[in-house]
Amino acid sequence: QHGAGMQVRNGCREVRSEHPSCAAESTKKKVIIMPYLDPALMGGHKFDVRSFLLVASTDPQLVFYHDGFARKANSLYTSDLSDRNAHITNAESQSNKDHFFGFKSLQDILHRESGFPADYMTRVFRQHAMKVENFVFQVSRQFIARRKGMYQIFALDWIIDSKGGIHMLEANSNPLVTVFDDLKEEFTETWDGMTDLVLRIQTNPASLLSSAYPRMATAPKRYVYRDWALIFNELEEKASGDTYNPCKLQLPVFDVSRDDDVAFPAEPEASSTDSEAPELVLSEPDDDQRPALDLDAGGQGAAEELTLDLGDGDSSSSTGAQAHNGKRETPYEVDVEAIQKAVEQGITQPCVEFDPFEVFQHCVVVNRGFGPSDRTVRCEFTEGGHVYIIDPMNADQLSAAGAANGDAYAPQNENGGGEEGEENGNAENAGVDQENAEPAVQNQRRHCFPVVMITAGVHGNELAGIVAARHIRKTWRVNDARLVVVERLNPRGAEKRGRYIPKTAKKEQDLNRNFPKSGLVGDLAQDIWAMVYKIKPHVFVDCHEGWGFYGKLRANYVKGGPLVGNPKFSKGSSVIASPSAHQIAKFMANRVNEETVTDHSKDFLAIVPPIETGLANMVMREFGSLVAVIETTSGGQALALRARQQLVVVGTFMSALGIVPSNFDGRAGFADADACVAGANSCHLQHPDDTIVPQ
Repeated sequence: QHGAGMQVRNGCREVRSEHPSCAAESTKKKVIIMPYLDPALMGGHKFDVRSFLLVASTDPQLVFYHDGFARKANSLYTSDLSDRNAHITNAESQSNKDHFFGFKSLQDILHRESGFPADYMTRVFRQHAMKVENFVFQVSRQFIARRKGMYQIFALDWIIDSKGGIHMLEANSNPLVTVFDDLKEEFTETWDGMTDLVLRIQTNPASLLSSAYPRMATAPKRYVYRDWALIFNELEEKASGDTYNPCKLQLPVFDVSRDDDVAFPAEPEASSTDSEAPELVLSEPDDDQRPALDLDAGGQGAAEELTLDLGDGDSSSSTGAQAHNGKRETPYEVDVEAIQKAVEQGITQPCVEFDPFEVFQHCVVVNRGFGPSDRTVRCEFTEGGHVYIIDPMNADQLSAAGAANGDAYAPQNENGGGEEGEENGNAENAGVDQENAEPAVQNQRRHCFPVVMITAGVHGNELAGIVAARHIRKTWRVNDARLVVVERLNPRGAEKRGRYIPKTAKKEQDLNRNFPKSGLVGDLAQDIWAMVYKIKPHVFVDCHEGWGFYGKLRANYVKGGPLVGNPKFSKGSSVIASPSAHQIAKFMANRVNEETVTDHSKDFLAIVPPIETGLANMVMREFGSLVAVIETTSGGQALALRARQQLVVVGTFMSALGIVPSNFDGRAGFADADACVAGANSCHLQHPDDTIVPQ
């Protein structure tokens, strides 16, 4: 009871070793084994959900549903099975403080951190739970004693997986009925409402009726009293002659990557009662002292507006894909001369040659399988965070040409020189064994290359960028530029698939608010900027996601209103660029729309500038770099599509710069099977999964 005796085991082999004869008839100790799911998380913590089933009357049988609460595990979720408090959420294993959360709070968190629909709990979960609770009651109703004045409260516990799938864990016949401080008002109302409902049904059912609910029925409008919603009325069943058939239960499988409003429609709001519906009574027909009761099902009404953290960016003068006058804004007319000018200014700035082994910690050479012309180095910039530095495939030719011609990318050293000073910085200074090194390590290039930096995972729940960045650093080969990739700027947040930095002060939690003009905020921002400052990128691309389509929602933004925590506004499906790169952003938007978008109301739009407190804006301010922030839309779109869109936009940007062939296809080689977060339980990919060259 309350989690006592619950354990976590790693695989069937471990279970069999502890319970070799658990299936034998002679075994006295019985165990129940369930597969471990990849759970959705709240703030990096595992949680479960409880809902209530009330049999308010056994004769006739009247059954009600009530939203319950979420219970959060004390410890951050981890693959370490020895930390029981990270895996078991029952009350016995946890503290009462910061443990209980109402459905509204949970709905807010799942939407903000994991991209679930804004009405997930009130639409998807509640609908699913009502169906299952009715099923559980129906298959056991024959065993319930019929007695006047009798009632019973049950609790059903659930796990929500990382894709939004809903799984029932157990049904409790003797749940804890108490009031906890975390939800004192909610618990008090739940139990007061239950007591009130039962007493009225048993003693004065007429007092439950109102103009909104003149009858007690489940259709066409659901009867609700103090948030207790009727899911079964035996008298309604008798009047309609439609006996419940549990074999016909249909439960659509929800997947957050393809939210389906048809499969999971919201229940209709309360409406006028059908006057021709059969009258249902709560007593024998000859008892004219008891009036008819019925329930007209309509759910809980529209979901409340939530205060949500929904996206990045600030206001923009750009209009949506569909302009106010009804004329499409896309495809854009692109100023080619402006693009050429931006490219000339953006990638011809002086750069400082650096050896990753000298300026970063814990560097290793990675073998990507492309032969000796490929030199890829992975370094650590913060705990668990890696930066990949990939030299151009034609680096040797560029080095030789640069040394001979003294071009704009002749390396700068401390003495302001080029070739002479560079000769003093050789492989020995980097701690590399020349004699035994792989060819890619041995070849110390003496040329300064334009740097294209691609980052993702500022928010750990924005998965498309993380998937795309991994694909880029594993498979992309470019000429004429050094490619720098950071798959997870917020490594702990990405591990938990949460928006914020885990176990961090509230003012520092949102990494994309930690780079304001007033100064860096928090240790992680300090580590990131120290890394970026050493690289000094000429081109900077930051991969993000919003929850909705900017082209549809931009009209909802009120000037001066909140950008973060605005439930009606998102910048999903946009390319947010520095002013100098605005024309390039239009070119990028045209290409991704042409290749991936069929519904023009979902077109990507080109807007400026990046949010002032974000990393992209700081790179723009400090280095004058060409900057773009890619925002795909997580709501209702598959992860594979969103990751492809990220790749198309990045590839198009590089094509515009002349860094890759003009016919470059950013989607080439991307497999749907790879559209998952490496290292997650449900993903076949490992993280970081690199082949290290021995040194």
